[in-house]
Amino acid sequence: MAALTWLCTACYDGHGLEPGTDNLSTPGITGIISFEGSWPDSTREVRVAALRHFPHGLSENTELINFMTTAFLTGDLVFSDTLALFRNQVEYSLDLAPGEYKWIVVAWFPELDDYLQGVKELGAYTNTSDETDEPQSITVRDGQRITGININANLIHINRDRPFFEWPGDAE
Repeated sequence: MAALTWLCTACYDGHGLEPGTDNLSTPGITGIISFEGSWPDSTREVRVAALRHFPHGLSENTELINFMTTAFLTGDLVFSDTLALFRNQVEYSLDLAPGEYKWIVVAWFPELDDYLQGVKELGAYTNTSDETDEPQSITVRDGQRITGININANLIHINRDRPFFEWPGDAE
């Protein structure tokens, strides 16, 4: 009996039955993109993008491209793999480092040499079905895969002048 008590005490690491981090789970998000409207032939690719910061007040394409380039180089912008095209719904998965992401967006890229010039937002995660709601931020924790980050994407937004929606907070 003394040997069993010693073995139990020697193996105890002070954590009891607390939940631990599942090292088998890569942090990130998953969900379904629902597309509305007609797919243009000029579609090169569509991806989900997660940004740690929302690009408030960027009005020129050069400002936007500079913001996106800097965010990508610093790890503040992460893209999914290319999504399947010409479908009504697509499942996606995006690996993310732990942290807060202010803007989860569906980005459409045209068939152009410099396709960043023509990028358009088709929709953003808003935690509601109303695409006029402001984007909802999410926080990814280590070992956590968040499911149900579903986004409605409307292909009519390809015809907009501005690449991204204007939100009430854009004046910030």
